[in-house]
Amino acid sequence: MSEPTIHAGQMTLADALPHARNTDPATSKQAAARITNKRTIMLDLLRVFARFENGCTAETACGLSDHLNGGWKRVSDLKALGYLSDTGYTMTSARTGRKQALLVITPSGKDELAR
Repeated sequence: MSEPTIHAGQMTLADALPHARNTDPATSKQAAARITNKRTIMLDLLRVFARFENGCTAETACGLSDHLNGGWKRVSDLKALGYLSDTGYTMTSARTGRKQALLVITPSGKDELAR
């Protein structure tokens, strides 16, 4: 079973998003079951992204949030909801040496923070 396609404006953080995807390994699903409030995680990440006017990487946002372990997949969910957008620029990670997309909070993401 595939995940539903999410279009900006159709869902909010209050809507249920899967903690783990159907294709994820059992260990990811077990870890996801321990996450009790993904809305809190997503709002925390949005607050971090809001601090960076020109964008930041998911690695940076997860490292600055209180939810590093649960944050990675929530960044993808925030992008799918239209709350984060790819700037088209990349940054090389000091930790991994790989290029990473710079993401920026969207007006919809800012609206969600204001609720």
